[in-house]
Amino acid sequence: MYYCPECGLVFDEPMSYREIVTSDPYPMGFNTSVCPSCKSDEFVIAVQCDGCGEYIVGEYVKLHNKECYCEDCYEICDTSDM
Repeated sequence: MYYCPECGLVFDEPMSYREIVTSDPYPMGFNTSVCPSCKSDEFVIAVQCDGCGEYIVGEYVKLHNKECYCEDCYEICDTSDM
């Protein structure tokens, strides 16, 4: 999954976008990957939290069973705290 901080869209795959430079006598353009909604190239990889369903764009906890949790859905504990 990908997340676009510009427009807030979560999407599966970025869109391929060709920008054509009109000042070039032979405008070939170049392809770049962009957000399908706002065409920003500033999107990031996102993981969906199995606890709350929100998308995580930073650090998270991944369990052995492949479940992922954001910092709001887990708490690191120690047996000495009991």
